[in-house]
Amino acid sequence: MDNSLSRRRFLCAAALLSTGALVPDARAFTPHHQRISPLIVTPFNYDPYNLGLTSATFVNRDGFLVLHLVKTGPTDDPNYPLGNASGATVTTPGGINTDTVGSITLSEIGFIISTDSQDGGGAPRFNVYDNLGNYWFFGFNYCQQYGTTTVPNTVFNQITVNPANIPLDLTRSYLNTPAFTNSTIVTEIDIIFDVGTDEGKGFADITHVTVNNQVVNFNAQSVHEMKHRPPHP
Repeated sequence: MDNSLSRRRFLCAAALLSTGALVPDARAFTPHHQRISPLIVTPFNYDPYNLGLTSATFVNRDGFLVLHLVKTGPTDDPNYPLGNASGATVTTPGGINTDTVGSITLSEIGFIISTDSQDGGGAPRFNVYDNLGNYWFFGFNYCQQYGTTTVPNTVFNQITVNPANIPLDLTRSYLNTPAFTNSTIVTEIDIIFDVGTDEGKGFADITHVTVNNQVVNFNAQSVHEMKHRPPHP
């Protein structure tokens, strides 16, 4: 496990998307998720070698604005030890450049994902960080296994989970990682996609990201360049 990485900071890229600043990501499937969170989701791209194999963009699909995460090529390549990834960060509106959600506790995380997306234990996943420097990996398969799946149609599944319900041995980033609880003070949340086409489908279409049973708006104004490799299982 990688536990040597410093806190991540983003630099805002010049590329602007045409969809506006803050966009509700989707209509709600369930009433308890119809509340809107004050947090926002901003896509990022981590491509230190400029290989062009990863991207994070917004596209329209089946009536939804979705976050389209892509990684083509291999998951790991010894010629490029720093790796590459696409994803998004969840922040307060004022926390984009500091990558923070403030200080919150976490009782639910989730998203709606297309049924043809990559759906492994490692990607897509939530990386969740606390105020003491600990972090956990909440992979799609484990969120599905220990959470709730709603199948509203043949195109999308909605996955929600209380992260404290996922066993520690499936989520910890290193041997001495403490158990995640609903009283853990969370300061950072990322959505990570770093599995390539040698191990999966190479893309994930995600919408309707939820934190504590509230829909998080998409920040469609900018894409950020990640400066450090996201921690990975």
